[in-house]
Amino acid sequence: MLRVLFTRRWVALTLVFVALILIMYRLGLWQFHRYQETKRNDHRISLAVQAPPVPVGTLSRPGTPVPEQDRYRPVTVTGRFDEAHQFVVRRRTNADGDIGFFLITPLIGQDGKAVLVNRGWVAPNNTDGAAFPVVPKTPQGVLTVTGRLQPDETSKLSRIRNVSGLPPRQYMLISSGQQAGDVA
Repeated sequence: MLRVLFTRRWVALTLVFVALILIMYRLGLWQFHRYQETKRNDHRISLAVQAPPVPVGTLSRPGTPVPEQDRYRPVTVTGRFDEAHQFVVRRRTNADGDIGFFLITPLIGQDGKAVLVNRGWVAPNNTDGAAFPVVPKTPQGVLTVTGRLQPDETSKLSRIRNVSGLPPRQYMLISSGQQAGDVA
């Protein structure tokens, strides 16, 4: 009986099972650490979302990155929409999974600094998906907008390739740095 257990076939089978056990153990640890990381991120986002709104200038300044703990934090800004410089961001989906555009309109604050406001999803033109879409009327006058603070999108973080040569006022990413260069 012992002789059968030490044959080449049984030794190889035993080594394969031991290797599989070690691999499954490591994958289990990896999965547990991913769970812990997700739980920490969910908690951080929950705290940010439930925080009371604050003026955007208290958390972020033009040209500075948004701290990760302030991402999704409710912020307010008072000013006027700059309809002349609004643009759309291509290949964005709505809740139903339809592909369209995000409408982004700069809001010029009382201090003269602009904040990019995502006004929502708009459908593409039925005749030409590359044409600038029909957008809702831009509110006029001084108003206060409350929204969630987000950093600039990058290709690295969003996995969206930033292509050039797009039609006027159309972009792939929401980037205040890019917009500042194009408006100046």
